[in-house]
Amino acid sequence: MTRSTRDLGSKAESGTENDSASARKPRETLLGAAREIFSQFGFEGASVSAICKKAGMNAAQVNYHFQSKIELYKTLIASIGEKEIERFLRVLQSPSSEAEVRLRLEIFATEYLEWCARDSQSFRILVFEYMRGMPIAKDLFQEKFGSIRRAITEFLTSAREKNLIRADSDPQIATAALLGGLQSIVTYRAFRNEPELFDLNTDDERSRLASSLVETLVTGLKRMPAGALNENEI
Repeated sequence: MTRSTRDLGSKAESGTENDSASARKPRETLLGAAREIFSQFGFEGASVSAICKKAGMNAAQVNYHFQSKIELYKTLIASIGEKEIERFLRVLQSPSSEAEVRLRLEIFATEYLEWCARDSQSFRILVFEYMRGMPIAKDLFQEKFGSIRRAITEFLTSAREKNLIRADSDPQIATAALLGGLQSIVTYRAFRNEPELFDLNTDDERSRLASSLVETLVTGLKRMPAGALNENEI
């Protein structure tokens, strides 16, 4: 039986997909091993040989897929949080009520903590190298967290313009307070090695922490009720 052109085309496409998948597998294996080694030892302390040993591969494969240790590191860092940040930006859409301000901030804070718990190795790499002042990590850290910071600031600015929070509130300061609180929870747990303090692996604890943090923030942003005392009357 003569096969049609469509059959041949489908087979060719299938072969291409299989080849692509085969090429991705060693690359993803190396990235997974690099994530673990870099999170333990940092960039300077990690060796290509340790990464290869963890991946069950050799240095030639690292050179083939990434050219060098620094390029492997850049690729790994650049991939951190891509999907999560996209989701955060969707959550932080302009609110239409005071209740929605709180709700969207709580959803963001809860999902942020879930991301950090699920991908603690990647978060540790970013923070560890940023704190050490490594230029590559610093630039990528600021790029990634900068987009989150801008989204929160724009969200709160919109809320202020709609008179949903205090007119004299500063969205940039509020943003710094929220992100600072979230990062403090995560870094304290990671670097003090006290997971029992904040158990980010449970939904209930993540929700509790997010709700508590947002409640503190929103309380300070609430509009003053009519007739409330001002500082000149105290």
